[in-house]
Amino acid sequence: MKQLTRKNLAKIYLRLADEHGPKRASKLFAELVQSLGQRREIDLILKDIEQELFKQNRRLEVDVYSAHQLDQENLELVKRVFQSITGAESVAINSRPDPQIRGGLRARALDFELDQTLKKQLERLEIQ
Repeated sequence: MKQLTRKNLAKIYLRLADEHGPKRASKLFAELVQSLGQRREIDLILKDIEQELFKQNRRLEVDVYSAHQLDQENLELVKRVFQSITGAESVAINSRPDPQIRGGLRARALDFELDQTLKKQLERLEIQ
């Protein structure tokens, strides 16, 4: 069987999610990826799914990492920044603590990263 491209796999997942819901789609999709021998590419496939979801629905998921749980005001600020950068109509924030971060936050979505961690701010000062 000819190997499917990652972009085609992303479209297949989104179609499965529409037809069967995300939980069932994830199970079916995992079986498909495994049967195609593309398991080692799963991180790249997930990025392609994220990009295809954004392309189709203008919906963006942002992963936010910080030393502590962020308050609603800061989460809304991150949301507005990513809406402004990407033109997304809808932004969902997935916030979680990261023990490696001593202060500030790091947010990622698609090919964008906002790094306002204390470590990164100190690195910027060293460069100046």
